[in-house]
Amino acid sequence: MEVSIIIPVYNEEKILEKNVRKLSKFLKDEKIKNEIIICDNGSTDKTSEIGKFLEKRMKNVRYLRIDKKAPGLAFKEGILKAKSKKIISLDADLTINYKSFIKRALRLLEEYEMVIGSKISGRQKRSFFRKFISFVFILLCRILLGLKFTDYSIGAKAYKKEFLLKFIDNIDEWTFYPVKLAYFSKKCIEIPVACNDKRKSRFNIFYEIFYRFKNLIIFTLKAKYESLAGKSFI
Repeated sequence: MEVSIIIPVYNEEKILEKNVRKLSKFLKDEKIKNEIIICDNGSTDKTSEIGKFLEKRMKNVRYLRIDKKAPGLAFKEGILKAKSKKIISLDADLTINYKSFIKRALRLLEEYEMVIGSKISGRQKRSFFRKFISFVFILLCRILLGLKFTDYSIGAKAYKKEFLLKFIDNIDEWTFYPVKLAYFSKKCIEIPVACNDKRKSRFNIFYEIFYRFKNLIIFTLKAKYESLAGKSFI
């Protein structure tokens, strides 16, 4: 098996080296040929120094940087540089059961073009407010777009590279793109992942709410319009 693992990061100096080494050891132990691509989007702490250090010291690690806080753009840059036909996106904190997810996702990508790791379906430790907002967003995705999935975060997702390249122009700067990709995918599957999410969110929760709901409405209107017009906005 072979995989490119993309980790979009922003100000992760406290955990980056430890978690990259932990992830790399697991992949080596499982004999999975890999590259770990650290995609820094505008970090202002020592993340950049650590990323460059890891790239020099570890043959399977690559460090990329864009000078803007835009995780979607960082992910897009990682896709374009990825060498493997299979791509997995993980959060830097590794709070999901990444070992199980990686092994299952790689097997499923033999048949599917997108694998969603659902932290909602697994075991999740998050505040009531965050879970409630997620529930409303997921419900609207189901009602407006007909999507049956339960997790549209950017982490714990796996893709065939050819699928991502086909829809790469739909990957936005921020974090809405998993919804678009799930909508476009004809072969997508969701699997539960255990999650022990104790950290404070790395995003401004109120901006994230506004951004996601605004983009959901815009994307839905565009999708419905193109459907009625018999066109495709792919």
